[in-house]
Amino acid sequence: MKLNNENDIIKMWDQKLPMVSISCVAYNHQEYIKECIESFLNQETNYPFEILIHDDASEDLTAEIIKQYERKYPKIIFPIYQEKNQYSKNIKPNLLNIERAKGKYIAFCDGDDFWSSNQKLSKQIKYMEKFYMCDVSFHGVRVLFSNNTTEDKLKNSKPYIYSLNQVILQDYRLVFSSSSIMIKRKTLKNIPNFYKIAPVEDYYLRILGSINGGGLYIPEILSTYRRLTPNSYTQVNRFSKNIALRNYLAMKEARYYLGKSLISIVGYKLLLFYLKFVILKIFKISKER
Repeated sequence: MKLNNENDIIKMWDQKLPMVSISCVAYNHQEYIKECIESFLNQETNYPFEILIHDDASEDLTAEIIKQYERKYPKIIFPIYQEKNQYSKNIKPNLLNIERAKGKYIAFCDGDDFWSSNQKLSKQIKYMEKFYMCDVSFHGVRVLFSNNTTEDKLKNSKPYIYSLNQVILQDYRLVFSSSSIMIKRKTLKNIPNFYKIAPVEDYYLRILGSINGGGLYIPEILSTYRRLTPNSYTQVNRFSKNIALRNYLAMKEARYYLGKSLISIVGYKLLLFYLKFVILKIFKISKER
């Protein structure tokens, strides 16, 4: 698909302020960031969007590729180039994008994933305007494996509002990638500590967004998630004892934040995280022997 220039994109917009801010975090994604950025620029909307890219001190050519697009789209693409990796200091790069976002909504996509439909934003916002009681929405995802095979993850055939309890319990069986998440920016004005200390963002974003009106599931596959790419969270941390412990602590904080009415459901998740931590610890001890 031919990529429109900046003027062609902007002339389609009927307002000045962005309707949606796109938060993209990149780290050593030189093989994928081009497809990711172009999937944003190909979005067909009649309202403005801004692309907030956070390069977390990449050691390859990721930052240089981002700069090429920044020069061509200076009114749409707004990057941050870190000199020191923020994630390694337990600072969430998406938080730095959230703080500078101007849109009514914030959509997320990591630099090694991409949106597979040029109607992704328009469809998701249309659903969120219709189901206005929901602060967060998510949709089906196509999983792309390293051997180029794919698997479609579609939970429902109709729109469905999941309760907060369901969002907590179903975890990644419900949503497979942050590339599907869109949340109202006002929901993120006062971010609780459980989100800040969590090792991953997408699961706790869904919890945070589902507190008031539940989470809206959109029955379409609109993005693609690359599974186990180098430097991805799942590749680097999937067997990490530290991650299991941090998940346990984050859910413990969430229990206090959400209140006693959810103590049983959150307690169940706490037990799962703790059991995972224990299993990993036992596995490490047995391996050392």
